[in-house]
Amino acid sequence: MSRLLAIEWDAREARVAVATCRGKEAVIEQAFAVDLQPREGGGSPTEVNVAQRLRDALAERGIGKAETLVALGRANIELRVLSVPAAPDEEMPDLVRFQAMRQFASIGEDWPLDFVPLEHTSEGTANVLAAAVAPELVKQIRGTCEAAGLEPLRLVLRPFAAAALLRRRAQDRRCRLMVDLLTDEADLTVLADGQVAFMRTVRLASHDPEPAWRALLGEMRRTIAAAHQQLGNRRVELVTICGDPSEHGELKAAVASQLSLEIEYFDPFTGPPGKQVPASGELMPLSLSGAISLTPHLLKVLPEHPGRFAPLLGMLAAEAGGTAHAIDFLHPRHRPAPPSRRGRWVTVGASVGGAVAVALVVMVGWLWSLDSQITGLKKKSFNMDKEVKAAQKLRANADRVDEFVSGDVVWLEELRELSTELPPPEEATVAGMTFGTRVAGGGGQLIADGYVRQSSTIDLMERKLRDERHKVSGTGGGYEDQQPTLRWRFKETIQVLPEEEVARPAPRPTRPPAQGGAR
Repeated sequence: MSRLLAIEWDAREARVAVATCRGKEAVIEQAFAVDLQPREGGGSPTEVNVAQRLRDALAERGIGKAETLVALGRANIELRVLSVPAAPDEEMPDLVRFQAMRQFASIGEDWPLDFVPLEHTSEGTANVLAAAVAPELVKQIRGTCEAAGLEPLRLVLRPFAAAALLRRRAQDRRCRLMVDLLTDEADLTVLADGQVAFMRTVRLASHDPEPAWRALLGEMRRTIAAAHQQLGNRRVELVTICGDPSEHGELKAAVASQLSLEIEYFDPFTGPPGKQVPASGELMPLSLSGAISLTPHLLKVLPEHPGRFAPLLGMLAAEAGGTAHAIDFLHPRHRPAPPSRRGRWVTVGASVGGAVAVALVVMVGWLWSLDSQITGLKKKSFNMDKEVKAAQKLRANADRVDEFVSGDVVWLEELRELSTELPPPEEATVAGMTFGTRVAGGGGQLIADGYVRQSSTIDLMERKLRDERHKVSGTGGGYEDQQPTLRWRFKETIQVLPEEEVARPAPRPTRPPAQGGAR
């Protein structure tokens, strides 16, 4: 019996699940979280040795070497729906990579890229959900695993792994929004007919939980609206929350009252409806389609937050059952190697060898006639050099004009939206702004420098300004006691992406600007 280990980690904790393969079934033996917060005595999360913490936790539980599956979050990759010409399956990897090189914001030839076919359109094209990851990140993940005594076998996209587990439990084809709440992120995944159709990962606030729920509800609305645009007539019918009912009661009440959608809970460690808890010593089946079960010992020591382990159990079930992972960056889809024709060419070569000698005599005479044609074409090519240079100069000028147009940003509209989203002037003020356009790719960049009353306002302000078209990054807050009331200084960089680079979600509801708001 082979052993499998599924793992993922973020800034706060690592989650580990260990299973033994019995035929095509994964028997989950252990599931636990490893704290990655700095221990007493100081230190920042970047100073925590993740590999050492993992190695110590595995050694403490007697877990040796195992085939390792690693889950990767949506926020760490480039992801986009691409439209490519309908073609045979063996040609799709090349077509998808060619299209991704044109449409992805940042991707290189050496980036691992994988994709999932979605559907064919009536215009003779095919839609795919393509994902790419930077090779530096893959190298970093490999290094952490190797330092912890592990060797990664798969690198799977986390929302797809959780959706695969839910698909084993829910046999219906309803359109649902699956919400997987992690430590400081939440995966929002829309499934239609059991397949992943749209996904987003949003950041959760680390303090003040009530605004965090409000922000999450806003992100859920944006996800539902964006998915509706992509799915056409299909609408989200229910919300599936990963975890048990006692853990996310406030979220359920908020969703029921504000989104008016049916709600269900999905606990990855609970068996299908109608299944009785087995007697002591028997395995606990976890899905209607088999391939995964729990040991009696694990039933007694389940992890504190079960919903966070859905991606890990989904990876283990797929690997044990021999089901291909939808996205695997260590084994992305490639054009299949052509079949070997060595034997055939040996036979053909022997039969053709005799004819080659005769053909050479005829070819020599033909080459002599071609020499005179080549001389004439060279003279004609030389006379056309001036026309070619003039055309190249005209094309270069046209490219510069296209680059200028692609970088055009309606800054008055951006300032109006910024003024609407900023807190009132007694809470925040902007001291200066810098505007600019991106050199390549279009869009622009706005740098805002100002002051706020409380440091928590900076995090709230970043979440409100961030959406599918605006990337927001800040330098944190700095305390300045020279200011009378607004003593926390901030500096935010807002990247404005061009329309053709990102599918913008449904527009936000129009809200009147705050009276005397910060400008």
